[in-house]
Amino acid sequence: MDRKQIRLIRLKPRNYQHPRRSPRRFSNVAVFCELEQAFRGDCTSYTTLSYAWGQENDSRPISVGENILHVSANLEEALRELRDERDDLMLWVDQICINQEDEMERAYQVQQMKQIYAEAACVIAWVGPAANNNDLVLAQLNSVGEKAHIETGALDKKSFEDMVDHTFANFLPALADARSLETVSAAFHHFCKRSYWRRLWVIQEFAVAQKVKVACGTARISYQMLRNALDSIAHILYYLEDPSDTGKNDARVEIGYTIVKAYNSSFSSFIDSIITRPHRYQNSSLNENSLFHVLISSLVLESDYNHPECSDPRDRIFAVLGLADDTKVFDNFPDYRNSCEYVYTEAAKRLLNQGFCSTWFVLYHLSANY
Repeated sequence: MDRKQIRLIRLKPRNYQHPRRSPRRFSNVAVFCELEQAFRGDCTSYTTLSYAWGQENDSRPISVGENILHVSANLEEALRELRDERDDLMLWVDQICINQEDEMERAYQVQQMKQIYAEAACVIAWVGPAANNNDLVLAQLNSVGEKAHIETGALDKKSFEDMVDHTFANFLPALADARSLETVSAAFHHFCKRSYWRRLWVIQEFAVAQKVKVACGTARISYQMLRNALDSIAHILYYLEDPSDTGKNDARVEIGYTIVKAYNSSFSSFIDSIITRPHRYQNSSLNENSLFHVLISSLVLESDYNHPECSDPRDRIFAVLGLADDTKVFDNFPDYRNSCEYVYTEAAKRLLNQGFCSTWFVLYHLSANY
């Protein structure tokens, strides 16, 4: 393949019937697609899929042209759900569009990942099938996000009252009693706990995208609505924790604490790190976008030291390389023909040569997850 060449899949609609469909061969196949060659910058509009691969031993068949390809169960579920009723959908999906057995192709396709996601008309962030009332969570977050006014600073008493009375107005009936509050709290916890948010690759896929839609089963929420909602909840929390205001004893304050209780999870740092990444990436100075700083901010989440995950330890560097502005210093990355030891050692040498004396910190957290 040419270095700018990519593959796209044409995902067939729900009512599609394979023209040569063999009842025996395709009896367990629900997803049909065709593979097409394309060139970045000169191809039809397409959508990229961001998702967690899932367990390697849990696979399902799909039809790619005349062939049967086994993909991860989570991917098959995503493609099954994303199918249009009548029209084809053009998609880029790494598991299908990259030959995973060809290490050289995999390397130069990964080099294009930033551009592939940045040039896509939309990125679908598939967090998984509907479960644990996550559709309820997305509906509530949509309601809050649509009414939210973007606050750039700390809330004062009036803005806090306005937020409780208006932004969260449609949300409050769901928190009317202890049982419903517990349902919402458990649902949000499970949403934050989804394996999708713990993927290291998601950081880049979110950061460079023009448009993101988060999908959970049939439920959808745009990136902007999700960020608006989570920012509003965070502002409520900051206001309640402000020690300078001692007069927080009215009914709205009690509602504020209820809102925070509903949307509080020990796994929330994963989703916060992803959701805030586009703003941080687009507004960082040159030095803050060096590979050293990108690694520090992605290897360990600041609030609770949770570690994002990847199946290949070399991807702890390769997955965020596209966010760095000094990639010329790492000109032979990524290359999956090199061992993990080589990749880590070579990265350390080049970071030290750039004058980053705290490279030991990065190496410690890299090796701790190897």
